[in-house]
Amino acid sequence: MFLIFCAFMTISGNILSIVVLYRLRSVSEVTKIFLLSLTFADLFVGLLNYASSIIPAIISSWPYGEAFCMVIGLSGSIFCGVSLLSLLSVSIDRYIAISKPLHYILLVTKQRALFAVTFIWIFTFILATLSSILKGKQSVFYNPNLCSCMIAWGDAQFKTFNIITLFAFIMVPGLLMILLYIRLFFISRKHIRKITELTVSSNNGIPIVSKKEWKAIKTLFIVTGAFNIAYLPFLIVHSYMAIAKTTVNGGVQFFVIWLALSNSWWNPLIYSATNRAYRKKALQVMKSMLPCYKNDVHPITIDPDTNTYS
Repeated sequence: MFLIFCAFMTISGNILSIVVLYRLRSVSEVTKIFLLSLTFADLFVGLLNYASSIIPAIISSWPYGEAFCMVIGLSGSIFCGVSLLSLLSVSIDRYIAISKPLHYILLVTKQRALFAVTFIWIFTFILATLSSILKGKQSVFYNPNLCSCMIAWGDAQFKTFNIITLFAFIMVPGLLMILLYIRLFFISRKHIRKITELTVSSNNGIPIVSKKEWKAIKTLFIVTGAFNIAYLPFLIVHSYMAIAKTTVNGGVQFFVIWLALSNSWWNPLIYSATNRAYRKKALQVMKSMLPCYKNDVHPITIDPDTNTYS
């Protein structure tokens, strides 16, 4: 039931996000490129990893064969890696937009954004494929505790490689995003002080930060916090398994891997809860899918002969 719920939330939420992002005019084209990369990666996690795990969870075995097991194991690492790096790209994009607003258009162009996204997808695919080739057939296996196939990140035989890769894709992006948002907090306060230097609060004389600025910072911190909550347990558990050359309880393995993959459906909820424009457009899209909803609203007119409304 948990896997079915997560599959539904991931697939439906990210499809809705793709439609909303294409229609949302308040988001710049460059930012849309990074957000769409993130959303498509999360969508593929739902379509492949979540959906393929439902039947194995029911029958307690892998019915799809070794080749598809390899595909699922690699795809989980590829799409999660793309998701993390795309999220980091969104953070860098927002940092440049706020810290260097006058140079943003020159520094962050549509062509550069497309190049960055293309590089992220190709680089992640090559890294995951090389790790599979270097480790051989034992690189990907079906884990009955997870009801899915995955790369053996906790394998002590490849301890150094696994730990470096885990830290590079989880710890480094997480720390960079935290540092970027801390820096953004101070930059935002500095900008507000310059703009509202004559406007002070009646309590302590500190310049009031605009409501819009605080909402933007709040969204960034929530997204970063969700990222760390989702992936840090996975990093800690699999690093411990590789270093200590041991395994952990099957329930713990299930929890940490699916907690990390659950981040794929958290982001649409975060955007809906914190972004009014996104929420409004999402409601319009969902209403337009209802058969009873009509886009054309006919104005009320008065017949001058009968004096009746129509």
